[in-house]
Amino acid sequence: MSIVDCITSFVDGRVRLRHPALKDKATAELVCTVVGGVDGITAVQANPLTGSLLIYYDAEKLTREQLLELAEQGAAFIPGLNGEEAPVAETAEGAEGEAAPRKSCKACAPVDELLGFLTRRSTTKFVDRAMLVSLIASLAALPLGSRAVHTAAGGVFVSGVLQHLIAHRKSL
Repeated sequence: MSIVDCITSFVDGRVRLRHPALKDKATAELVCTVVGGVDGITAVQANPLTGSLLIYYDAEKLTREQLLELAEQGAAFIPGLNGEEAPVAETAEGAEGEAAPRKSCKACAPVDELLGFLTRRSTTKFVDRAMLVSLIASLAALPLGSRAVHTAAGGVFVSGVLQHLIAHRKSL
């Protein structure tokens, strides 16, 4: 894959590109350091979550052609950008809140399977509807004085909220 194929936006003074290798935090930091050291680059921002790199440059010092030539040359020395498979690692919260590599193990498989089920679009749609029905049932049970129905419907609603939080944890 050429660097040109990774560019999603290119206007004078700013270029954004996306590449799976940039999802690796170490690679993203290395790219920021290398690109930031180029004369004419004014700022570099990497987002490992999306695998994007935003580069601000002085259009009077660097032309688009010069910038693309430098990018092609530099990509050959950066792991994952030169055509080899991107080193994207799954992460989990470490003790100090830092991302630490997450190793795949047999004990994690049921948890991963459960997370896959809970985050599936069909599950989320079903749970969203169940939350709406349980909310209506819970509120309808209050004036009727049915504490058991109110409590049960509230429990279903809270369970739905938990699933919703799990399904949308990355965007929260």
